[in-house]
Amino acid sequence: MVRPIDSVNFNVKDGNKDGLVNFSEKTCSCMKFQVNKLSCRHALAAIRYAKKPFPDFCRDCYKTTSWLEAYSGIIFPVGHPSEWNIPQDVRLKVVHPPPFRAQAGRPKKKIFKSAGEHGNGKTRNCTICKQSGHNRQNCKNLQPCQAPQPCPSTTSTTSATSATSATSK
Repeated sequence: MVRPIDSVNFNVKDGNKDGLVNFSEKTCSCMKFQVNKLSCRHALAAIRYAKKPFPDFCRDCYKTTSWLEAYSGIIFPVGHPSEWNIPQDVRLKVVHPPPFRAQAGRPKKKIFKSAGEHGNGKTRNCTICKQSGHNRQNCKNLQPCQAPQPCPSTTSTTSATSATSATSK
Protein backbone atom coordinates (compact mmCIF):
# COMPACT_ATOMS: atom_id res chain seq x y z
CA MET A 1 0.00 0.00 0.00
CA VAL A 2 1.45 3.36 -1.05
CA ARG A 3 0.73 6.57 0.85
CA PRO A 4 2.10 9.84 -0.51
CA ILE A 5 3.71 12.14 2.05
CA ASP A 6 4.31 14.90 -0.50
CA SER A 7 5.15 15.01 -4.22
CA VAL A 8 8.59 13.35 -3.79
CA ASN A 9 8.27 11.26 -0.60
CA PHE A 10 6.16 8.11 -0.35
CA ASN A 11 5.53 5.64 2.47
CA VAL A 12 5.19 2.11 1.10
CA LYS A 13 3.87 -0.71 3.32
CA ASP A 14 5.12 -4.10 2.19
CA GLY A 15 3.70 -6.74 4.52
CA ASN A 16 5.63 -6.29 7.76
CA LYS A 17 8.26 -3.91 6.34
CA ASP A 18 7.77 -0.27 5.49
CA GLY A 19 9.80 1.67 2.98
CA LEU A 20 10.23 5.43 2.80
CA VAL A 21 10.97 6.38 -0.83
CA ASN A 22 12.37 9.74 -1.91
CA PHE A 23 12.16 10.42 -5.66
CA SER A 24 14.42 13.49 -5.74
CA GLU A 25 17.35 11.74 -3.98
CA LYS A 26 16.51 8.28 -5.38
CA THR A 27 16.66 6.68 -1.96
CA CYS A 28 14.67 4.14 0.04
CA SER A 29 14.85 3.17 3.69
CA CYS A 30 15.61 -0.46 2.71
CA MET A 31 18.89 0.83 1.14
CA LYS A 32 18.55 -1.33 -2.01
CA PHE A 33 17.60 1.68 -4.14
CA GLN A 34 20.87 3.46 -3.23
CA VAL A 35 23.19 0.45 -3.33
CA ASN A 36 22.09 -1.18 -6.60
CA LYS A 37 21.03 2.04 -8.32
CA LEU A 38 17.99 0.05 -9.45
CA SER A 39 14.49 0.56 -8.15
CA CYS A 40 13.65 -1.68 -5.19
CA ARG A 41 10.15 -3.07 -4.62
CA HIS A 42 9.18 -0.04 -2.52
CA ALA A 43 10.41 2.38 -5.18
CA LEU A 44 8.64 0.44 -7.95
CA ALA A 45 5.35 0.60 -6.04
CA ALA A 46 5.76 4.35 -5.47
CA ILE A 47 6.74 4.96 -9.13
CA ARG A 48 3.68 3.05 -10.32
CA TYR A 49 1.46 4.93 -7.86
CA ALA A 50 2.82 8.30 -9.08
CA LYS A 51 2.43 7.15 -12.73
CA LYS A 52 6.01 8.10 -13.61
CA PRO A 53 8.22 6.30 -16.18
CA PHE A 54 10.35 3.53 -14.65
CA PRO A 55 13.57 4.23 -16.66
CA ASP A 56 13.83 7.68 -15.06
CA PHE A 57 14.70 6.04 -11.73
CA CYS A 58 17.61 3.78 -12.68
CA ARG A 59 21.20 4.56 -13.57
CA ASP A 60 22.09 5.14 -17.19
CA CYS A 61 24.43 2.12 -17.23
CA TYR A 62 21.37 -0.17 -17.01
CA LYS A 63 19.65 1.40 -20.02
CA THR A 64 19.82 -0.03 -23.52
CA THR A 65 21.11 3.23 -24.98
CA SER A 66 24.22 3.04 -22.80
CA TRP A 67 24.91 -0.54 -23.84
CA LEU A 68 24.53 0.34 -27.51
CA GLU A 69 26.82 3.33 -27.10
CA ALA A 70 29.45 1.24 -25.29
CA TYR A 71 29.64 -1.32 -28.11
CA SER A 72 29.13 1.07 -31.03
CA GLY A 73 32.85 1.74 -31.50
CA ILE A 74 35.28 -0.50 -33.33
CA ILE A 75 36.95 -3.17 -31.22
CA PHE A 76 40.28 -4.17 -32.72
CA PRO A 77 41.47 -7.76 -32.26
CA VAL A 78 44.67 -8.49 -30.37
CA GLY A 79 47.61 -9.17 -32.67
CA HIS A 80 49.82 -12.24 -32.77
CA PRO A 81 51.95 -12.74 -29.60
CA SER A 82 55.15 -12.44 -31.65
CA GLU A 83 54.15 -8.85 -32.51
CA TRP A 84 53.54 -7.77 -28.91
CA ASN A 85 55.83 -5.11 -27.44
CA ILE A 86 56.60 -6.43 -23.94
CA PRO A 87 59.06 -4.45 -21.78
CA GLN A 88 62.23 -6.28 -20.75
CA ASP A 89 61.58 -5.94 -17.00
CA VAL A 90 58.22 -7.67 -17.45
CA ARG A 91 59.76 -10.47 -19.54
CA LEU A 92 62.32 -11.21 -16.82
CA LYS A 93 59.71 -11.65 -14.08
CA VAL A 94 58.92 -15.23 -13.15
CA VAL A 95 55.40 -15.86 -11.94
CA HIS A 96 54.96 -18.89 -9.70
CA PRO A 97 51.65 -20.52 -8.82
CA PRO A 98 50.30 -19.92 -5.34
CA PRO A 99 51.59 -22.31 -2.67
CA PHE A 100 49.65 -25.58 -2.60
CA ARG A 101 48.19 -26.65 0.70
CA ALA A 102 46.64 -30.11 0.82
CA GLN A 103 43.08 -30.28 2.09
CA ALA A 104 42.42 -32.12 5.32
CA GLY A 105 40.72 -35.50 5.09
CA ARG A 106 40.40 -38.19 2.49
CA PRO A 107 40.40 -36.95 -1.12
CA LYS A 108 37.18 -37.28 -3.09
CA LYS A 109 37.02 -39.94 -5.80
CA LYS A 110 34.09 -38.58 -7.79
CA ILE A 111 35.15 -36.58 -10.82
CA PHE A 112 32.78 -33.83 -11.83
CA LYS A 113 32.47 -33.47 -15.59
CA SER A 114 32.58 -30.11 -17.29
CA ALA A 115 29.55 -28.68 -19.05
CA GLY A 116 30.68 -29.95 -22.48
CA GLU A 117 31.63 -33.48 -21.40
CA HIS A 118 29.10 -36.27 -21.77
CA GLY A 119 29.52 -39.84 -20.55
CA ASN A 120 32.71 -41.84 -20.79
CA GLY A 121 32.69 -42.19 -24.59
CA LYS A 122 31.85 -45.92 -24.61
CA THR A 123 28.53 -47.04 -26.01
CA ARG A 124 26.96 -50.12 -24.46
CA ASN A 125 25.54 -52.83 -26.68
CA CYS A 126 22.86 -55.42 -26.05
CA THR A 127 24.35 -58.89 -25.44
CA ILE A 128 21.55 -60.59 -27.40
CA CYS A 129 21.25 -58.58 -30.63
CA LYS A 130 24.55 -56.63 -30.36
CA GLN A 131 22.81 -53.29 -31.09
CA SER A 132 23.31 -50.11 -29.07
CA GLY A 133 20.60 -48.11 -27.34
CA HIS A 134 19.24 -50.78 -25.01
CA ASN A 135 20.29 -53.71 -22.83
CA ARG A 136 19.25 -57.36 -22.76
CA GLN A 137 16.34 -56.68 -20.39
CA ASN A 138 14.75 -54.28 -22.88
CA CYS A 139 15.68 -56.16 -26.07
CA LYS A 140 12.79 -56.41 -28.53
CA ASN A 141 14.59 -59.00 -30.65
CA LEU A 142 14.27 -61.62 -27.92
CA GLN A 143 12.28 -64.50 -29.41
CA PRO A 144 9.71 -66.03 -27.03
CA CYS A 145 9.94 -69.78 -26.44
CA GLN A 146 7.79 -71.83 -28.80
CA ALA A 147 5.94 -75.00 -27.79
CA PRO A 148 7.36 -77.58 -30.30
CA GLN A 149 11.00 -77.03 -29.33
CA PRO A 150 12.03 -76.49 -25.71
CA CYS A 151 13.85 -73.34 -24.69
CA PRO A 152 17.60 -73.72 -24.08
CA SER A 153 17.25 -72.56 -20.48
CA THR A 154 14.47 -75.07 -19.65
CA THR A 155 16.02 -78.09 -21.49
CA SER A 156 18.47 -78.97 -18.74
CA THR A 157 15.87 -78.67 -15.98
CA THR A 158 13.25 -80.71 -17.92
CA SER A 159 15.66 -83.60 -18.63
CA ALA A 160 16.88 -83.56 -15.04
CA THR A 161 13.30 -83.72 -13.75
CA SER A 162 12.38 -86.63 -16.04
CA ALA A 163 15.55 -88.51 -15.06
CA THR A 164 14.78 -88.20 -11.35
CA SER A 165 11.17 -89.28 -11.84
CA ALA A 166 12.29 -92.36 -13.90
CA THR A 167 14.74 -93.48 -11.20
CA SER A 168 12.17 -93.12 -8.44
CA LYS A 169 9.68 -95.49 -10.21
